[in-house]
Amino acid sequence: MDVGAASVVPGGVAGSAGEVGTLGLPGGLPDMPLLLPAVPGSPFPVDVEGAGAPPGIPQHTPEPKLSDIMAEMQKMNLNNQTNFSNLQQQVASQAVAFTAFTADLANLRAEMISEPRFVQLEQEVQKLKQGGLPNKEMHWMQDQINRLDPANKCLALKGITEFDLTKRTAAIDALIRPLGVTPVSIDHVWTGPPGNRKMGPTSLVELSSRTSREAVLKTLGGDKTTKNTDIGPILFTRAQTSMQRKRNSALGAAFDLLKKDPRCRNKIPEIKWKIEGSKNRQVELDGQPIFLQSPGDCSGHFMTPFADLSL
Repeated sequence: MDVGAASVVPGGVAGSAGEVGTLGLPGGLPDMPLLLPAVPGSPFPVDVEGAGAPPGIPQHTPEPKLSDIMAEMQKMNLNNQTNFSNLQQQVASQAVAFTAFTADLANLRAEMISEPRFVQLEQEVQKLKQGGLPNKEMHWMQDQINRLDPANKCLALKGITEFDLTKRTAAIDALIRPLGVTPVSIDHVWTGPPGNRKMGPTSLVELSSRTSREAVLKTLGGDKTTKNTDIGPILFTRAQTSMQRKRNSALGAAFDLLKKDPRCRNKIPEIKWKIEGSKNRQVELDGQPIFLQSPGDCSGHFMTPFADLSL
């Protein structure tokens, strides 16, 4: 076809190529812009003068170019690489911290750990936990920390009636030395709010090792043995470890929370410190467990219908 000649459009419309055509119908209707299909075979026309499709008919969206698609894919790939790199750095940082801490633990002996050093180790473990260290490594590390707790070599003397600091310390030292050991340190448990704390009836005696502590208890007659002394009838027992204190605190906090819950109105929850045939501890309501603490768990979890609660 000669592109310069007039072309015939189906429907009786005629015009020159490259020009706006007019309706070639009898009667001489006024000139109207020629609307050509936007895409071959598409029923939606577009104005060749650029005025757009008639109202209500959507404009055709151009297909994206391959180069545009490739550019977007490259951007996504760069973002993924950056995110993966950041994750690798975080994991590597945790691995380095874990390895360094493990090496530190390997160089420590339980007999050498002081209470301040133990507190520092617990804080380091907490930082690793907050950093996302996997549970398997956390459990192993917590076991190592528990082993190093100075409380493992401490005696707890309960029921002391002497509250003069100097006299009490001297009296405890005089009680312990005849048993064949020398106290490493003697500390006293204080109670009450800050600014108004008072010495309580319990003191802690740190010995050189766990073996020494067990030997003293055997000499006295076993754990939880009571002896009459010049400072009162004293109960000699093993000191609670940091983990035991955390577990007891969590169980008590759960009990207090449940006791205040409206669903326990006119009912009193009960702490079960020991359960026959089980190592679990729990809080019960009407004989049913509503908070469970399994062995090695420093917190615990609420059970139905109190599963919405948290410590």
